[in-house]
Amino acid sequence: MTASLTTRHARLPAVDDLLPNSENQRGLALLRNWEAARQALADPNDRAAMKAARVDVCASLAPAEPYEVATLIESLSVMYPQQARTEADDRIRARTWIADLADYPADAIEAACAQWRRKDTAFMPSPGQLIALIEPIVKARQALKNRADLVIDGPVKRTAPNPIEAVAERDPKVLEGLQELMGSLSARRASEGWNGGEG
Repeated sequence: MTASLTTRHARLPAVDDLLPNSENQRGLALLRNWEAARQALADPNDRAAMKAARVDVCASLAPAEPYEVATLIESLSVMYPQQARTEADDRIRARTWIADLADYPADAIEAACAQWRRKDTAFMPSPGQLIALIEPIVKARQALKNRADLVIDGPVKRTAPNPIEAVAERDPKVLEGLQELMGSLSARRASEGWNGGEG
């Protein structure tokens, strides 16, 4: 496989510019500011822009395809000295990189590779070193997605189920048993003069 050394994306992402190639910059700008986003909900055009930006943010979190990871890592590796390796070694190395970077978006991996090349180092990074450069972008995108969800959809209303009621719905005898147990504990406390640890 021959890797292309050209940048695949017009502009690479950074923590302060998470989706530089998005056509929804207005929506992204609104989502970055909590108060502006909340106020913009009243304007149908701004709301539509934020919804379109949310689609872009969600898409930006999609993991890279294995061939994309392999191509990016191969492109990075030609920049550094390498030990002699067999084809079997290369396959194992490629599988390891693909497995380690499987959850990350291609443009974030590409940005991390570019950042590593600019460092003053003569060696290829480990997967962990590259992940340390990828993570801030991915975490910032996830936070932006969470904010978009909250602004556009509102807070998720969650009610914690009562575990006793949930079990009782499946088996009413459990509730009867618990009520009997609570009654016997109350009777025991009263007969022993237990006052809840006071005195």
